[in-house]
Amino acid sequence: MTVLAHTSYLIRCREQETTTAFSLTIPDSGRDIDWDVEIDNKQYQILLLRGTEKIDGVSVVEEAVEGEAIPDKKISKQKAIRRIDFTDTDNNALDFE
Repeated sequence: MTVLAHTSYLIRCREQETTTAFSLTIPDSGRDIDWDVEIDNKQYQILLLRGTEKIDGVSVVEEAVEGEAIPDKKISKQKAIRRIDFTDTDNNALDFE
């Protein structure tokens, strides 16, 4: 699979069993892939690999993969972030808003 530069790739994970005040339903055509994993709301790490070579990554309250990890409360299942102007300075704490 190829993810082109300056594009997004949406991974829809397993629905969390607990309820929250806010819920977002993604239409069947609104994501790129389904992943049968429940992502922790406070701590995770996602890597983009080419074979075993790390191309990019983001970590939230985890071991840093590029510069500093994104700090607690900046992102959650209810609060999304995006890379500022598609710029990757290899410091995730500064690259996302």
